Amino acid sequence: MSKHTPGPWMVSRYSQSTVLKSIYIRGGNERIARIAVPDTAQSIEEYEANAKLIAAAPELLTWLQLAVKILGNMPAISETWQVEQMRDVISKAKGDKND
Repeated sequence: MSKHTPGPWMVSRYSQSTVLKSIYIRGGNERIARIAVPDTAQSIEEYEANAKLIAAAPELLTWLQLAVKILGNMPAISETWQVEQMRDVISKAKGDKND
């Protein structure tokens, strides 16, 4: 898989039409994602929270990789199921795993 757009990513302003609102996630000058908010949505809060989580992804990945590197050097912890789960999530985020 190719590398993702480098962070930081941020939630940008909304685009509004009469039927659909959109929240954009940007990385530099690149549009990373668009979250469509249907006009029937009673609240935009959940959509905003999802956008913020997506925008935090590069930082979350970086810090998780650092945590695994540190924990991997601790023999009593390095092979625990928790660290293995962290490794699996990193692989999934990098596209090495398809689940």
